[in-house]
Amino acid sequence: MVTLEDVKHCKGCITDIDSLSGDLLISTDSRSFKNENTFISLYGENFDSINFISDVVEKNCKYVILENRKQNIDEIENLKLRYKDVIFIEVENIFDFLLQLGFIRSARFQKEGGIVIGLTGSNGKTTNKEMLKHLLTIWGEDAVYATKGNLNNQIGVPLTIFGFEKGQKVAIVEMGTNFPGEIEILSNCAYPQYGFITNIGYAHIEFLKNLEGVFNEKSALFYSINKREDGLFVVNGFDNYLRAHKEKPNTVYLDPENISISDNELTIGLNGKVYKIENKNLLGDHQKINMAMCLMMASSIFPNDVDKFVEKAKSYTAQELNRGEIVIKDNRRFYLDAYNANPSSMKASIKSYLSFLKQEKIETNSALFILGDMNELGEDAPSLHEEIARFLSDKGANDAIFIGRYAKHYKNGFNARCLTFPSVKEFKEYLEEHKETSSEVFIKGSRSLQLESILDIRDL
Repeated sequence: MVTLEDVKHCKGCITDIDSLSGDLLISTDSRSFKNENTFISLYGENFDSINFISDVVEKNCKYVILENRKQNIDEIENLKLRYKDVIFIEVENIFDFLLQLGFIRSARFQKEGGIVIGLTGSNGKTTNKEMLKHLLTIWGEDAVYATKGNLNNQIGVPLTIFGFEKGQKVAIVEMGTNFPGEIEILSNCAYPQYGFITNIGYAHIEFLKNLEGVFNEKSALFYSINKREDGLFVVNGFDNYLRAHKEKPNTVYLDPENISISDNELTIGLNGKVYKIENKNLLGDHQKINMAMCLMMASSIFPNDVDKFVEKAKSYTAQELNRGEIVIKDNRRFYLDAYNANPSSMKASIKSYLSFLKQEKIETNSALFILGDMNELGEDAPSLHEEIARFLSDKGANDAIFIGRYAKHYKNGFNARCLTFPSVKEFKEYLEEHKETSSEVFIKGSRSLQLESILDIRDL
């Protein structure tokens, strides 16, 4: 929890609050403001939440933190006159303030004995976060705090950190990026002692240019942790790019030679012992590698609890986040992964689904594959969509539906039956007169397409 003492240590705080003390329960959303006592007023190109401060005051808001901007000076003074019982704390730059306050809170959490783990990567950030959280709850659910939802940007990461509570043992902070330099900014805010990068793949390639650019951007987390005397970083040895960090100071290497993967089992060496983990919910090699990364991370921090972590790994089940979950509806079984998509995650998800089909003794050519656009791929987008379709064909897929602006490029790379639609809306209109009969359906695409709404179609 953030305190007014934390705020006092932030540079750029204009208001004199030296005489104040107490805890701050923070919200940045006036609509969901309920039990908090502090509102941080943000703004963007098309909104300014200073217009909704009256709403949170009516909900017993005690403190309002806002930026002293020229265009809002009169409004700020009016608010002060109107709500004399509310403490208005003005800062020079609200976004810099958020990041700095996040750093101060994280540093204090660690000083109180807490451990902060940072993670990033092109794919699997949320999956790894949930896996790691599951392992670390050997001390109970309340002992671990982790990023909620997709709060992994320059606003979300500080908000995550504000939720750290004294007495919690570990906090896991997920970090995402949309442009070069963002992971460094988030690493400086979260100030983690431990961390790992899931992998390097074609994500946000439009802004990061190429895989080398993605590697350089994600590696900012590695360098941030590597600067710390108490830092430790787990290197994913299965990734061709991340191997460059092998044998650097303060690293533990996930060695592919010490891991064995089969359809139903992961065998891994940890702290000099070999463990076998059977879990049918770990679909595909990449999910087992994810679990291996999390086990390596947990056992590196808490070497005396390895046996407990291994037992926990056997009970892991995927969260219902539209990320690789099985949904059964109207006698059909859907493999739904509609949160996000890029070439790396698309291939990994297809492999997971094929592993599931093999486990269920179902032929690949009997399943229907529904693929949507992969966004933010820049000028390589057409060829990358064709590549995924060829990959799908090579794996034995015989029936596909492609949706979105790149549907025709999927079609160019697919060697079997397929239909294309510019949007889910057109696909739904098609189904008013036609019916798909496949009982096994794979669905994946970028979040903007809202492919999960396909499950609402009665005749699919």
